[in-house]
Amino acid sequence: MSHQQPSYRPDFGAAEPHRLRSRADAAQFLGVAVSTLERWDREGFGPVPVKIGPRRIGYRTGDLVAFIETRAAKAAA
Repeated sequence: MSHQQPSYRPDFGAAEPHRLRSRADAAQFLGVAVSTLERWDREGFGPVPVKIGPRRIGYRTGDLVAFIETRAAKAAA
C-alpha cells in the first residue's frame, strides 16, 4: 500500500474552516489511508468527525488543520 502525500497547506483551512470534507478527502489531506482515519475514529484519536447522516461522516477543514498543527507542535517539543 502506498501512502499519499499530504495536501496540507497552512492557509488551506483559513478560508473555509467550516467546510465539510468526506472521509476520503480528509484522509488524503492528512496523508493517511482511509482505514487509518476510520481506526482513529474508533479509538478516539485524530480530528473530530461530524456525523452528517446515518451512514455519512465528514470532517471540518479547520479541525483537520488544527489536528496537524497540534501534532506538529507535540513533535517539536
